[in-house]
Amino acid sequence: AGGNDRYVRATDRYKPTTSKIQLDTDEVIAEVRIPYEVLEDNIEKGNMTETILALIAERAALDLEELIIKGDTAIVGSDPYLGLMNGILKLINTHTVDASGVTSYVNLFNTIKKTLPTKYRRNLAVQRFITSMDFESDYRVQVALRNSILGDTVLAGNDPLPVLGVPLVGAALMPTTNIIFTNPQNIIFGIQRNIRIEQDRDIRSREVVIVLTARVALAIEEVDAAVIASNVGVAAP
Repeated sequence: AGGNDRYVRATDRYKPTTSKIQLDTDEVIAEVRIPYEVLEDNIEKGNMTETILALIAERAALDLEELIIKGDTAIVGSDPYLGLMNGILKLINTHTVDASGVTSYVNLFNTIKKTLPTKYRRNLAVQRFITSMDFESDYRVQVALRNSILGDTVLAGNDPLPVLGVPLVGAALMPTTNIIFTNPQNIIFGIQRNIRIEQDRDIRSREVVIVLTARVALAIEEVDAAVIASNVGVAAP
């Protein structure tokens, strides 16, 4: 058009396909009751409530991690809390690796890595092998036993251990039989409003009542960009 070689016809143009992820939150509630006598007789006296609040926050973080990892709506009858939503062990189901009979961790990591579509492997620095803390520790020990500078570094260091160019990190409540391979930012955990911690007194039962509530949701942004390995057992480096 008019000799302008920069012009591209509408039929030759491409545009990205966009989508959105909807998070439907569920409310989680935790309740702690502290008898008056406990607050009156402990050595911390008035500071006891603050100590308990700190412990509640720490425990809540652990419980939310358990829900994120192990949530399963199929067990709502036997475990109403974990049955609230599906966790990452259920949501990541497109690319799977069965580690039964694997005798080498290196070969297992290599299989997991190659199972992820190539287009997501361009930047390995953002990917993570997410394992149980026991698995991470056992693998670190095996690498540390090597008679090399690497072995000494791994034994004394506290940084994530790289495996085939991908950092390996341990999650407190990840089952020892599973490994997740993905970019952690692919896991979307939403909190609809601030976590609330409210206090009241039950004068009839003579207790201080502390209630924590939160509305939370979980989703995987791109299921195609994640791999899960199951039946992971003991193997050699």
